[in-house]
Amino acid sequence: WLGTLWGGNIRFTAAMWNAIAFVSMFVIGGSLKRKEKLSARLGDVLSLLYLSSCALKFYDQRGRQTDELPFLRWALYDSAFKIQVAMDGIIDNFPNRAVAFVLRRLVFPRGLTLIQPSDQMGHEVAALLIQPSAARSRLIAGMYLPTNEADLMGKLEAAMHAVIAAEPVDAKVRVAQKAGRLATHGADAQFEEAMKLSVISETELALWKRARVLQREVIMVDDFDRHFGKQERSVSPGWHQAEAAE
Repeated sequence: WLGTLWGGNIRFTAAMWNAIAFVSMFVIGGSLKRKEKLSARLGDVLSLLYLSSCALKFYDQRGRQTDELPFLRWALYDSAFKIQVAMDGIIDNFPNRAVAFVLRRLVFPRGLTLIQPSDQMGHEVAALLIQPSAARSRLIAGMYLPTNEADLMGKLEAAMHAVIAAEPVDAKVRVAQKAGRLATHGADAQFEEAMKLSVISETELALWKRARVLQREVIMVDDFDRHFGKQERSVSPGWHQAEAAE
C-alpha cells in the first residue's frame, strides 16, 4: 500500500514537473538557461523524483522487508518536502506573475500540504543505524567498510560495537553508584574502584576503557594542534635592517 500511495504521488509530481518545465520553456524561452536558480530548482525536482523512485524500487526488489520501512518512509517524506519547496520557489520567482498564478493553482490545488520527516521518523531511522541489525546490514552491504581502526570508517564501526558491548558494564557501575558503594568521583576513578570492589571484572574494565578511548577519538573531529595552519614567516636579514632604518 505504501508503494501504491507514494507511486501515485511520484507520478502526479512528475506530471506537474513536466508542466512547469514546458511552461517555463514556452514563456521564458532560451533565457531560462540564464535564470540559473529557476533551472537549478527544476533540476532539483528531477533529481529528487529519481531518488524517490529508487527508494521505492530498492524496497520492492528486496522483498519489502518490514524492518526497512523506517528508511523508506523517511526518504520519501524528505524527498517530497524538498520537491514541494523547490516547486514553490520556482512559482514564487517565475517572471510572469499571471502564469505563476495559474501554475500555483495547478501544482498546489490544496496549498503546501507536505511536511518534513518528523522527529519520530528520524529517531526510528537512527535507532536502526546506531546498532547492529539485519536492516542495517542490508543497507550497508557493498559499502566500503574496513576493519582497520587506523581508517576513520573502521574506527567508527569499531567504536559502535565497543560502546554497545560496554553498555552492561556501564549499567553495573551506575547501579553501584546509586547504591552508594562508590566513594570516588569521575568516571575513570569510579570504574577503577568498581573493579576493586568486584562490581566489574578486570576484563570488563578493559572493555569499558577501550570503548571510552574509541568514543573520544571519533568525536574529536575538530581536534587540531594549536599551531595548525600557522606558517613560519621566513624573513631575510635585509628585511630587519630596512625595518630598523625606518
